[in-house]
Amino acid sequence: MKKNINVFLIISFLVFLTVPTFVKFFDLDDSSNENKVVKKIPSFDINKIDDVIKDFDAYYKENFGGRMLLFNFYSGFKYKILN
Repeated sequence: MKKNINVFLIISFLVFLTVPTFVKFFDLDDSSNENKVVKKIPSFDINKIDDVIKDFDAYYKENFGGRMLLFNFYSGFKYKILN
């Protein structure tokens, strides 16, 4: 029984890690209702690796798949549960 729970937890963890990437890759995210300029993927320059890492981090935080779904869930949770 404990082995089944561990396998379930591992598979669930892997699914939660990969779903945002698949959503973005297959363009399944409906975030077209936001009025913002969509950032492009930063270019890679080995000489400015620190800047590339910061730029990619900022890009990914605003463009990962399912962002609006998670934001709406979080907002609803705060409003309904936490008042």
